[in-house]
Amino acid sequence: MERKVTKTVKKFFFYFKEYFHSKEWKYLLIRYFPIRQYAEKIIKSLKKRTDKQQPLPLNTT
Repeated sequence: MERKVTKTVKKFFFYFKEYFHSKEWKYLLIRYFPIRQYAEKIIKSLKKRTDKQQPLPLNTT
């Protein structure tokens, strides 16, 4: 897989999921959509942080 990733390849990428094993598919996802993977990791870490924090009580005076 030394070819350049193009818009056309990305457009039809998900139609070929059934042709690959899960390990190969994960590799291809990372290779073709690295920003998506990075964003997912950030979102997960932010959710973990917010889940750990307790909401502040509202003062109604």
